[in-house]
Amino acid sequence: MNKKDPLKKILSEREIEEYSKVLRELMSDHSSILEERPTLAEDTVRKYYLISKFKETREEKGLSIKEVSSELKIPQYRLKAIEQGCGSELKPEIFWKYCDFLGISDFVFKWIDQNQELSKRLGLLEGNDKDGGK
Repeated sequence: MNKKDPLKKILSEREIEEYSKVLRELMSDHSSILEERPTLAEDTVRKYYLISKFKETREEKGLSIKEVSSELKIPQYRLKAIEQGCGSELKPEIFWKYCDFLGISDFVFKWIDQNQELSKRLGLLEGNDKDGGK
């Protein structure tokens, strides 16, 4: 992986497996959590590369959360939820509006293609008319 700019590409399945293994090792003291949610480490690795793209792109454009919030008429906490990967706070319509605003749709569609199951659980495939409702 390119250490200078790791978000220019989407992780391969092998990379996800490797990073997930490291994360599970780091979380070994919390084995009960991993037992309750066996895909937690993998989901975390997969989501990281998606949510990081939002923050990285916003910052590259020199925008604050407050400025984006004002421009899109979206509460700051909703934008922060996207950038922090808070699935329970994720609202797909806001996600797609933010995605369009930042101009990262191509990246997100590629990410979704490689992360179908997680995308479904996050609600990113439901009702998205941009891609034919996948």
